[in-house]
Amino acid sequence: MGQIGIGLLWAAMIIPLRLGIANVVTFAMAILALLALPLLFIPSRIEVADDGVFLRWLVFSRFVPYARMANVWYEPGVPRGFFRRGESARLTVYGKDGPQLTISSRAGSPDLQRAAQAIDAGMASYHASGQPAPFDSARLARGGAKAADWLSRIRALARMPASYRESPPSREELARILGDPRASEEQRAAAAVGLAALGDEGKTHLRVARETTADPKLRVAIDAAVADDDEAIAAALDDVAEADREGA
Repeated sequence: MGQIGIGLLWAAMIIPLRLGIANVVTFAMAILALLALPLLFIPSRIEVADDGVFLRWLVFSRFVPYARMANVWYEPGVPRGFFRRGESARLTVYGKDGPQLTISSRAGSPDLQRAAQAIDAGMASYHASGQPAPFDSARLARGGAKAADWLSRIRALARMPASYRESPPSREELARILGDPRASEEQRAAAAVGLAALGDEGKTHLRVARETTADPKLRVAIDAAVADDDEAIAAALDDVAEADREGA
């Protein structure tokens, strides 16, 4: 986009001069065009990482994650000759709805070709994995937060959209934590809140899980989660946190 802007600036200078128009505006445009000319020789920076591609040129930047990529295409271009018009090399990243990113360089540029190969390898690795990063159960920990804040954070974690870097806890993961007698009461109660946040299916599992625990505080937390009673849930979370401190 920046290079296009500089090109338009040059056109705005040259066209009036070719038409014989010379005034203050024309000379101002000429000065700006001359000052902007060195910017054309500043290369773009392409960073290919585990989660996508980042492009920067001066103050312009663009990030395209692999999740939005469908294909990458590299055209080597045609070198300029005495009787042949040259064409720039071009790298295009396509998404489901069309081009997401287009980068051009001199014909046969090895840097652009290597970038295309790196992007292709990154896309292949991303799509081959097929799985987002696993959820870290430690994120259910209270960490000194108030019960109401803890409740909001657990629900947000359970409902967060999956991404390449991390994913929300699945129903199976929450059910495993809830039913694990080796987990702390705090973790198990947080898992109950997370399951309730997943809707009717999660609440159905909670009703079944309630019959498999004899822990009265955990049962209260499960009942409050099923009822969506925030005040009762907050009180239950405080109770299980206190029980964990006493048992430590």
